[in-house]
Amino acid sequence: MKEQHFNEEISAFVNHELDPAFRQVIGEHLLACGHCRELHDKVKFAAKLSGTATGADAPNEVWTRIAAETERSRPRSSRYIVPKVAFAALAVIVACTGAWFLLRSETASVPVADISGWKIEMLSGDLSLGNRSTLAPGQSLETGIDDRARIQVADIGNVEIAPNSRVRLVESRNDLHRLALERGRLSARILAPPRLFIVDTPSAVAVDLGCAYTLEVEDNGDSRLHVTSGYVALERNDHDVIVPAGAVAVSKKGIGIGTPFAENASEEYRSTLYKIDFENGDQASLKRLVAVSGKSDSVTLFHLIRTVPASDRGMVLARLTKFVKLPQGTTAAGLIALDQKMLDDLWEQINVAGIGGF
Repeated sequence: MKEQHFNEEISAFVNHELDPAFRQVIGEHLLACGHCRELHDKVKFAAKLSGTATGADAPNEVWTRIAAETERSRPRSSRYIVPKVAFAALAVIVACTGAWFLLRSETASVPVADISGWKIEMLSGDLSLGNRSTLAPGQSLETGIDDRARIQVADIGNVEIAPNSRVRLVESRNDLHRLALERGRLSARILAPPRLFIVDTPSAVAVDLGCAYTLEVEDNGDSRLHVTSGYVALERNDHDVIVPAGAVAVSKKGIGIGTPFAENASEEYRSTLYKIDFENGDQASLKRLVAVSGKSDSVTLFHLIRTVPASDRGMVLARLTKFVKLPQGTTAAGLIALDQKMLDDLWEQINVAGIGGF
């Protein structure tokens, strides 16, 4: 199938001549299409030179805030992950952030979004909202067996709420939008700087680093995160993991966050990993998992280096290095000792190589 491009519409997009719905379609397309992004940049640059359009570059204070938030968000038990996602995977985050600024570029004809309430749109079912068309902080939305709804997250994206779900808007400010998923499933598409959108669940906190994911909460409070674009940080107490696009992570209420795994991992692989994460799996289980791990399991192996006993780290690392070349200056001994800089560099190497399903 021939890939769709918006060659004819890019100029109108730059000059804010499209209706908001179509403008968002193109903005989301720019996240994934290098051809259209390149064309957009050329048109924008030419317009800027000729004085026919206004630039939409991020203000310096926004980038300062992103850097500050990234530094503030360093997990205490896995500090290397968030900074390396923010910078080693810069292309993904810049794409999401850039699209956000494109959609919010300065123009008198585009009003600032009202963050005091999020617009609700019913997609299916017969859920009656009465006179209410928005979700305000402190309010909840509950869908029935046939109901499906879309909620506009201020001006940074939207979440679709599946049937039999309950969500609550915790707070909505210029610098933070927070939703609680108490049960059910939501799908989020966010075009914004990292850490601007957060979803609380009974078992973990999902922090959006851009740009799309599905989050499910079971009746017992356990959750499952599947990232389809960009990265999401899962946080609980002193433990944080980063889940990249193409990966899944489960969290157990009252227990913690599991090791991310590739979305195409076999059921046997997943069940063995689950046993290791949540059922005190023995060394035999770990050996079986490591032995069958492939290139797409590199993210899993990387996280296991940090969580398995010191005596098993060499075995995990030996398998990982079959798929990932150690960066210059990084040694097996240093990684086994959990040297922070070497772990940073190895995570960056995995990200840059595009290994692990993302």
